[in-house]
Amino acid sequence: KVLYLNYGIALMKNKWELVLEKDLGKVCIETYSTKKIAEEERDNRNRLCIAMGYTPDVRYIVREV
Repeated sequence: KVLYLNYGIALMKNKWELVLEKDLGKVCIETYSTKKIAEEERDNRNRLCIAMGYTPDVRYIVREV
């Protein structure tokens, strides 16, 4: 998770997962480079459910890896 640049400078590179919570455990759907992108994807999935005519009955969470 550490990205090294020239001259020995290191940057931490965080990753964020979109996780689906199920009865048997948590399932990672996809990994994103920023929290904002992961949250946007979560919101898009919920809007898609609404557009298809039903209430989103699954719970997505965004967590740092």
